[in-house]
Amino acid sequence: MTGRLKKLDEKFNADSSNIRNDIAMRKADVETKLNLQTKQFDIESDQAKQAFDQFNSLLGSGALDNASGEDIANITRSTGLPSSVIQSAIGVSQKKNAPKANTQVIQVDDGTNIKAVVINQDTGEIINEQVISASKPEKQAGAKKATEGEQKEYYMDSLRQDAQQGLTLSQILQLYTGYLDPNTIYQLYNANSRYGPDSGENIEKLSVYGIKVAE
Repeated sequence: MTGRLKKLDEKFNADSSNIRNDIAMRKADVETKLNLQTKQFDIESDQAKQAFDQFNSLLGSGALDNASGEDIANITRSTGLPSSVIQSAIGVSQKKNAPKANTQVIQVDDGTNIKAVVINQDTGEIINEQVISASKPEKQAGAKKATEGEQKEYYMDSLRQDAQQGLTLSQILQLYTGYLDPNTIYQLYNANSRYGPDSGENIEKLSVYGIKVAE
């Protein structure tokens, strides 16, 4: 019995860690997309380029092979690269250190979009690519700060998409608490969830987030 309980505990801890990592990376993606769209973050700035070069240096040395979800989230915020691109590059690096594939992330501007591209330096093979922003013919004169209404609408749209794609209520609450009113989160989840509206059975658990469920 003791051995079985230990295995169940280890499985629970592993599953919980995966969920926490996923939430940390999703939060970073949402924040970074908003900052890119409102010009509060510029991937062509000296600070972003320095962070990008540092990322490639750490990636090439294998220092990121055991990166956690929080580590990847921080890289997303500092470089503007989507977490999926970073994960892809790290995954190849992990295989390389068994060895053999030297990876590098480059930015490609095709005139329409700026893309983050993971390539195999030895073969030139494109391993992964993702659009991170639209091309801009000239540098913006200054940053435009998002209004409170624009930020709220952005997070509401992201929540709708995540609920439609199958995130659970628990994951939605962890991801958007602090960005939206808890009752707004609950209402949007119920209106868009792939699984249908929440039954409201766990009222005490929901009340921790400040949600009021009509009995």
